[in-house]
Amino acid sequence: MAGERQDDLLDLDFAFDWSDKIIYKLWEKHKVFPWEVEEAIFDDPHVEIRYHYDEAHGGRRLARGRTKEGRRLRIYMKPCKDRKGLWFVITAWGEGE
Repeated sequence: MAGERQDDLLDLDFAFDWSDKIIYKLWEKHKVFPWEVEEAIFDDPHVEIRYHYDEAHGGRRLARGRTKEGRRLRIYMKPCKDRKGLWFVITAWGEGE
């Protein structure tokens, strides 16, 4: 997308804004805990984060990383509007499960 920085997560200098709604959704639909998402992004030295766009959802970031126990997660997230450095998780699930 024009004007969209695609490298804004490379230094991983951000935090997540966890709502009760997304915590509930991640567990009920995908059996993923917030701490697993954070491990996969902040603790996996091989985490892959890239810009992703599709017609249905627009622009967002796709992260793929592993928890300390080796669970591979696919995580979709967007920045919080007007809240620099905060991101919200749209969804996440275990790959190959």
